[in-house]
Amino acid sequence: MQYPESAILATFAEALGAPYGFERSVKFCESQMLDDRFLMTVHKASLGKRPEHKLETLCQQLNAPADVLASVLALLPEADIVHLGFEAEADARLCKLYVEFASTVRAAMETGQIKSPLLVHKALKWNVEKPQRHAITQYWLNPESELGHWIDEVSTSADEHYQVLSSFLQQVLMLTAERLPAEELMCLEVNEPGNPRKSFDINLYDTDMILGDIRHLLEQLAEAFRIEPGKVARWLDNNTGQPLGHLSSGIARDGRPFATVYFGIEGR
Repeated sequence: MQYPESAILATFAEALGAPYGFERSVKFCESQMLDDRFLMTVHKASLGKRPEHKLETLCQQLNAPADVLASVLALLPEADIVHLGFEAEADARLCKLYVEFASTVRAAMETGQIKSPLLVHKALKWNVEKPQRHAITQYWLNPESELGHWIDEVSTSADEHYQVLSSFLQQVLMLTAERLPAEELMCLEVNEPGNPRKSFDINLYDTDMILGDIRHLLEQLAEAFRIEPGKVARWLDNNTGQPLGHLSSGIARDGRPFATVYFGIEGR
């Protein structure tokens, strides 16, 4: 389905006249598989001499909360990359604006200077129809928070969903270990001040895996979340050859477990 917000974002990106990245994702949570989601990535330089003005104008069209938007745009001087996202939920349409501090993070990684949590992204996510419902999401590169830590966090819960999620994560990690050492996987810690969200995001593109490589695991996860099997099968049939990208999982802002798979990034 084409939503007005996704059309506005697509028009904005095309009008820049510069290459941008386009990545899709699917989110698994209780009784829901949400696959009308995407993320666009642009370099700040492509936004011209006044990137904050251009982004403010765009986000105003998308009904962003003005005061919180200003706090994120104030970080643009230190940022290099901007991500723009959209996702349709069962009863809401969400837009997202991320700023990424890629150069700062890259320099710290190259010099081995990451001794404490380092902010990689900061994002504003809001409900288009009810912008008072918004969240600020922070993505941290934390030297003390590796993937094994998150598997342990999930597995300590007695909730059946968390046990299945723990098994899913362990099996994905076993598959990635055959292709890339665990220490080479970038795992980010994700939180949202003011709500229960506590999750991680791990980049799997360098493993050269495709969705088909974890199809059986995604089917098991969907079954545990009580998602209609036919919908999952159709989605997998259409996307099985797509590159596996990021995996985000843990506790969502509503306090429930989730897993989101990003895939198929392409240049446009």
